[in-house]
Amino acid sequence: METAEQVIEADARLPFLDPAEEPKPEIDQLYDAAMRRWAEHNLPTVVRWLDPSLTDLSANAFKQQAATFAVPSVSADLLTAAGRKRLLHVEYETCPRKSLITRMFNYRARLMVLYPNLHLTQHVIVLGNGRVHGHDDVRNGFILDLRVIYLRERDPAEFLTDPVLAPLAVLARGRRTTREKSLGAALRLIRDSNHPHAGELIQAAETLALIRCDPSTIARVRKENGMSIQPMVDHYRNTEVGHHLQRLGREEGREEGEELGRRKMLLALLQSRFGHQRDASAVMERLAGWTGPAAVEAILAAPTLESLLTADPPEPTVDAMDKP
Repeated sequence: METAEQVIEADARLPFLDPAEEPKPEIDQLYDAAMRRWAEHNLPTVVRWLDPSLTDLSANAFKQQAATFAVPSVSADLLTAAGRKRLLHVEYETCPRKSLITRMFNYRARLMVLYPNLHLTQHVIVLGNGRVHGHDDVRNGFILDLRVIYLRERDPAEFLTDPVLAPLAVLARGRRTTREKSLGAALRLIRDSNHPHAGELIQAAETLALIRCDPSTIARVRKENGMSIQPMVDHYRNTEVGHHLQRLGREEGREEGEELGRRKMLLALLQSRFGHQRDASAVMERLAGWTGPAAVEAILAAPTLESLLTADPPEPTVDAMDKP
């Protein structure tokens, strides 16, 4: 039987994330967007997981704070109050860059000026490979007190007891076969939980899975576990983008201006699903020639943005976005 150290060592050689290479900005952006939506919509659960000492606080004690700072302009991934005297700053890192510690120190200095009377803790969640270095340099008298979580070193069972934490299970300890099982278990847990944000949690799980699994594997796991796109359809149906697509679908073809509006909404849906990527406009132009229902179904079912460039148009179906 392999030890945890052997699994982690083998894990570092996985091809999907090479720590010797700088992650592409659009790839980082995709995972950051998924993590931000995941955390912002589930603050109490996420913060209590990060810091169990805050478990006794009520849900309304956690309030997201503005995380964009000017001159120079930088944006933190998550900044939240936890009660009246605590402040948590969280960054999500696919593969930690050398500049991370400088950024964290910069954030801390700005936050201490803006919130001088609050106790600040900083957390980094490492989604993939690589390690954070330089935050505790005792020899040179520098300690940042940074709390780093390497998901690849955590037991997947830790995340499979709560649908909110379930999207992280596929990034936990294990080889590829273990991760496939973790992804399947996470999808089933979310689907069967009746959680109000189930569609968004499924989307987060499948997006984060791309860090460790290829798109065809994710599609196979989804199929093997009997997953449908309906939870994600339900989620988007209740968003501003979904409402606008419904209106445009009812009025499709009436006016040239509506077609332009439909294209904008398709682009917004693509960006919400996959982040701001360079191919989004090209995919939008391709999907603009499809019926509204087919385009929406394709976006929600696609494992990656690139897969939509070669996807066959689905058979016409009743528009799930228009269901009462």
